[in-house]
Amino acid sequence: MNNAANESRSDTLLKTVEAGSSYRMDAGTYQMDRVTDPGNRQYTAFTAQNAAYYIPRQPAGVYPRWFAARVTYTSLTAPQHATGAGYVLFTQAPKNAPWKNVLEPCLLPGTGPGPLIETDSHGFAIAASASDEAGLSVTSTQVQEATAESLDGSSATVKTPGNLADLRDEAYFGGKLPAGSTDTHKHSAWGRVFALKTAGGGVLVFYALRAQLTLAPPPGQTFHVGIPGFYSSSQTLTSVTLGYAEQFATYIPPDQAGPQILADASGITARR
Repeated sequence: MNNAANESRSDTLLKTVEAGSSYRMDAGTYQMDRVTDPGNRQYTAFTAQNAAYYIPRQPAGVYPRWFAARVTYTSLTAPQHATGAGYVLFTQAPKNAPWKNVLEPCLLPGTGPGPLIETDSHGFAIAASASDEAGLSVTSTQVQEATAESLDGSSATVKTPGNLADLRDEAYFGGKLPAGSTDTHKHSAWGRVFALKTAGGGVLVFYALRAQLTLAPPPGQTFHVGIPGFYSSSQTLTSVTLGYAEQFATYIPPDQAGPQILADASGITARR
């Protein structure tokens, strides 16, 4: 169904397999691609292979339920070839509802296979508890806000990669806007945090952030900003505000070392 949604760029089909920040991020990509590639010539079917599933035990009758998987992505265009790897996290809202992808961060170069997930005697992954996180430099309840603060420059708790879409856009437009233009950047928590206990201590945490980037020319002036699907370069504007989704898989080791972002994904979700 995901390939069918991508091929038709259908938000309706996409909503049957994705929710939350994954849906908003991919729907934003569709909106942009309808302008930059109206014939969808860049579409390529893909599959996820070599999945390692991390399924934690959860209390009966408690929803939403969740599990994560680490996968390798493979293009189905001949010759078939791997295009990358990452984590995918699925949730089931009420009982009998479809499982939907809500987080899909891609592994960053040089991060290796990631930490080994601890399992119980039956092979189930172990959802991290507060007692599992005692003594860590940052807990799973803190890492979302710590990442937002680090991206905003008010903290350096989390070393963040420079590949996020809002950071790239900020740098790109910073060199093209009229002298004296300003940009305002803000990150905030988005949705639930999911944490798995890792072998030897520590946790692997999955979560999302919202980002907002506002660009403005000098007071009293206007400008033109072209962002396909969101702002036309022919529009005369007094400001531009864009919303983004950002997703992370972050390892918090047991030795008081700082959190390590292993995987991320990001994209424009809306104009505001």
